[in-house]
Amino acid sequence: MVGKRKRHSPEFKAKIALLAIKGEQRINEIASRYQLHPGQVIQWKKQLLAQAPELFSEFGGRFLPGGAQAGAPALCRAGDFQ
Repeated sequence: MVGKRKRHSPEFKAKIALLAIKGEQRINEIASRYQLHPGQVIQWKKQLLAQAPELFSEFGGRFLPGGAQAGAPALCRAGDFQ
């Protein structure tokens, strides 16, 4: 019997990737604790390391209220920036 694939939130993936980057635990320990395949942990770690520089690019890390990125059209109400 084939089970459904698990869908993990971006927050969960980031948490796991950060644990792997810290190096305080081995990849196998992290994978076992969170019931993941070690290859998945390695993939998320590589993905985070590859995309980290974008966070510090000109507009990559700036977000407006409501989740809109800087430079993208956004509707703002009075008081959103207080």
